[in-house]
Amino acid sequence: MMIVKRAISQLLLFIVFCDHVKSLIIPEELPTILSLIYSNIPPIKKGTDSRLGVGFRLGEHADFQILVELGPQTETDPIGTSNDAKRRRDAAFNAAMKGELGPLAQAVAKYQIERKIQKEMDKLKVMEEKLKKLQIEDTKDQDTVSSNWLTKWRKEMSQLSKDNMPLSSAQNGDDKIIQQRIGKPLVKSIV
Repeated sequence: MMIVKRAISQLLLFIVFCDHVKSLIIPEELPTILSLIYSNIPPIKKGTDSRLGVGFRLGEHADFQILVELGPQTETDPIGTSNDAKRRRDAAFNAAMKGELGPLAQAVAKYQIERKIQKEMDKLKVMEEKLKKLQIEDTKDQDTVSSNWLTKWRKEMSQLSKDNMPLSSAQNGDDKIIQQRIGKPLVKSIV
């Protein structure tokens, strides 16, 4: 373990102090992959008077900047326009899908497409489940309200007859029955 640490430290010292050795080797596909990933970040729309930023460049196409805005200001122009950024994102994505940016960028683009499709499929499944639940609730409501009203009425009537509610009838002068009621007899006013 100690030998490995010593060898690594000697190698690092050699790289730092040697003039003819490049210490940072960047693969050709790394800038294209990073630009594809960072192209999906939306642009900043509002400009500011006080910006603080750090930027660096990896290759011809990869330019990274980190900007900190200290409050939006009204007297400055926007940093980026959404149309340009969207067009650049779409162009980079299409180039990656065609394989023009390398096989690794193409794999990342395909993964992003698959992930978007999976999210949409999940949303579709959730919506279908909600629709099924609503349809089931509607059929339950229809069963209780419209199709079973006669059965409910019959049960209510049989319940009233079980409670021994007498039939009361009102007769006219010819001894003909005019009206029959289930339940309490008619209350005659005492006047």
